[in-house]
Amino acid sequence: MKKLLFALTALFLTTSAFAKGKPVNASNLPEPAKAFITTHFGGLQSVYYAELDGREYEVDLRGGYELEFNRNGSLKSVEADWKAIPASVLNEVPASVSAYINSKFAGWKLVEISIKSNKIEVELEKGRFEAELKFSSTGRLLKVEIDD
Repeated sequence: MKKLLFALTALFLTTSAFAKGKPVNASNLPEPAKAFITTHFGGLQSVYYAELDGREYEVDLRGGYELEFNRNGSLKSVEADWKAIPASVLNEVPASVSAYINSKFAGWKLVEISIKSNKIEVELEKGRFEAELKFSSTGRLLKVEIDD
């Protein structure tokens, strides 16, 4: 466990040292990004670090959350390092996606969600099990993989 923590810390420091992005004050993020952070993570005070990296904003929040937004502030992804992503984030995807997750994966921890132009990917965890779900951009289930 100590080795893993050390490796993750080293990776974070190395990545931060060589980051290509331009630091951005949280108040200067696009309005949709600020609204998302306020709605699901309690406000801009939760922003630890934000940068504009090419065509996207990368935002690290206190509590181990990593967010990506495109240049206009639309959500691209949310990832949690060690705890669950708030279930309210599922309100950002088609209702059929959240309905499927709530009915088939109740009690599972939402750890990553990625929204692309043609698909939505969701990762869930429960104990030693991991599930990866893929949906079309309209919310139609495409694939379910469960690993232990």
